[in-house]
Amino acid sequence: VSSNGTTLWFPNGTLVCNDVGHQYNPQIVSDGSGGVIVAWQDRRGGQFDIYGQRFDANGQAQWATNGQVVCDAANDQFEPKLIGDGSGGAVVAWVDYRAGNGFTDVYCQRILANGTPSLPINGVPVCVAPNTQWNVQVTDDGLGNCIVVWQDRRAGSYDNVFAQKIDAAGVA
Repeated sequence: VSSNGTTLWFPNGTLVCNDVGHQYNPQIVSDGSGGVIVAWQDRRGGQFDIYGQRFDANGQAQWATNGQVVCDAANDQFEPKLIGDGSGGAVVAWVDYRAGNGFTDVYCQRILANGTPSLPINGVPVCVAPNTQWNVQVTDDGLGNCIVVWQDRRAGSYDNVFAQKIDAAGVA
């Protein structure tokens, strides 16, 4: 929508995803070129996975129809957060149940401008400490790295806040 209220893409919005299942918790960030990248949790496969889509300045989808998979590891992944990577792509961080122990961990993935994941398939671990990690946020450090922060219950009965810098190669 322009500053004077005119819709610039399509009058009733641009379809991001209409695949089967449910799509929840959309997040959006600029791609730095007049377009946007959207990430969301998606239940099309029976469990929650993380998907993303890039739209150009004209509202045209740039990646796979109904989104590019960011993570479809075992069990649920949810609550994605993202930050632009300064090169037309994004870093996505999320809460992840892949360990199968009833507790969540934190993972992230860098998606290039063309929709290709640049880190290992299904992302890299940011924190896999005991107990639950959740309430993820992500930002950049201005040097091509990201900083992920989260709420953490590794102490057992109370929460702390932790942060971790992840470089462009996915190394903590």
